[in-house]
Parts: sequence; structure tokens; C-alpha cells
Amino acid sequence: MTKISEGITNGVIKGLKKMPKHLSGALKKLPNNIVKEVQRAGTKSYLILKLNTTRLAKISDDALFSEMKLLQEGAVIKLTDGSDAIFENIRYIDDLGEKTGTITIVKNGDELGFRILGKGGTRFIAKSGTELKTFLNGITELPTGVPYSGKTYRYIGSQYADETVTIIHSGITDAGNRLRKGLYLSETKPGNIIEVGANGGTNGKNLFEITDFQVNNLLDITDPNTIEILGTTFEQMKKIHPNDLIQYEFTQEIAIWAKNNGYSGVKFYGAHGSTDYVNLLIFEQSTVNTAIKGSINSEPW
Repeated sequence: MTKISEGITNGVIKGLKKMPKHLSGALKKLPNNIVKEVQRAGTKSYLILKLNTTRLAKISDDALFSEMKLLQEGAVIKLTDGSDAIFENIRYIDDLGEKTGTITIVKNGDELGFRILGKGGTRFIAKSGTELKTFLNGITELPTGVPYSGKTYRYIGSQYADETVTIIHSGITDAGNRLRKGLYLSETKPGNIIEVGANGGTNGKNLFEITDFQVNNLLDITDPNTIEILGTTFEQMKKIHPNDLIQYEFTQEIAIWAKNNGYSGVKFYGAHGSTDYVNLLIFEQSTVNTAIKGSINSEPW
């Protein structure tokens, strides 16, 4: 943004004195091709956003969005500081009246428009880990956690034979520099064999069976209704990005959100099959210790 265009934009938005600072600050960072105009009607002032002659939205000086051009498809655009154009806790008016939610500005071909997360079409599906994180943080009615009771199976490297059920972090961080940590288990032996086959094979690894494992309050993302509530898909839960720093970008956000919201772990389909087998991820060592009700036995491959 040039100094001249920046000055014009800041001056236009500064004229809306009632607008909250966090929103006015974000609107100042909109790309230059989005025109900002002030419209006055009596004692009220409005910020009009346009792309060329196409109106994108009308925003009152008390931060109420209306007359939005809606797009359900497209990539979230970037603000001038490089952040995503995602606005949380926004008041807006749609055909059912005034609501509060998260909105984004998206680009689809030559079109720009707003997308209301969770609205329109059959349902909302996040396009990136960042968008999923924003959507998850706006959920107010959490899916009910489920229990698990039964056998579980876990393979580990032979060097960790004395730490069969100890949470050992992978030493890998994601793009947000968050450490991956948790105890991974499979509900069945064939499922765990699929896992070990996808991770270098059985050489130098041991397989263990826990004869009775009982845990409550798991986030069940094998449930289609839960997947829909969370704004993701079964396919995204298996998506492995070629860049190691953002592997499993969608599952990482689900796991962090689940832990932050009090779930003891996650129940999910393994990434190396369709719905062939189910895994469990347990977040805390204390939960693991309490869940083990039976014996831990070495199993042949």
C-alpha cells in the first residue's frame, strides 16, 4: 500500500468513530483493490466496500455488516500484513436477521466476496488448517464425548520396551511450533499392523496388547455428525502434506481444540486405510494410567 492510498484508507475509516478499534485496524489492512467509501444517512455513517463497481458489504459505524456479497467457494485472501482476512465475533445481517459469527473474504477467480463460516450450501468445510482453527474456536455447542472399553494395541521401538504405555513426544513440531504429543493406540491388532507397515515395518519394533482399556470423554471423529459439526471431512483427517512441518494440518487443529476443550483424547480412523481400523489418541499420562484395567502383554506379529 502506498503512503497516499494508506492515508486515504485511514482517513475514511477514521471517520467511523464508533467502530471498534480491532475491526477498524483490520479493515485498514484490506488490499488496495478493495475500495472503501463512507456513506452517511442522517446521523448514521457506513463504510462501503467495493471491488470496482461491485458492492461487497455495508458496515455501520457500530460494526454491523449487511448487504454482503456472499461466495461459498474460493480461497481466503491475505491482508496487507500477510495475515488471513478472517474476522471473528462479527455482527451481521442475513435473510434470517442479525447474527454473530466468523466471516472471511474469499477470492474465486475474478470475484471477491464474503463467506460466513458454517453458513450456506450443505455445510461448512474448512479449506485449510488455519480456517479450521478459526471455525473450531467459534463452536459453542460441543459434541458429546464417547467412552471406549476393550482391548487396545500399540507398537513401539524395541529401545522403548520399558515404556510401553508412556507418552513420548515425537520431537516434531508443526507449522505453529506446537509439539506433537500423545499416546497412540489401535482398537485392533490388524489395525496396528497397518500402522507399523506404513512406518517402516516391524523390524526393530515390538507389539503389545492391553487386555482392558477404559476411557471416557473421547472426541469421536469416526461419527459423521461430529465431523460435520467440526467443519471438516474424513478425507481431511487422513490428509498428509508433503511438507513435514504441516503434516496432518487438519488433524493437528482438531487435536489441539479437543484437548483445550476438556476431551481426554480423540477416536479416529487410521490414516493408512479407508475405514479399515480405528485409533485412539490419549492426551495425558494420568488418563492413560487410569484407563489401564487389564494386563499388558507382548504379542507376536
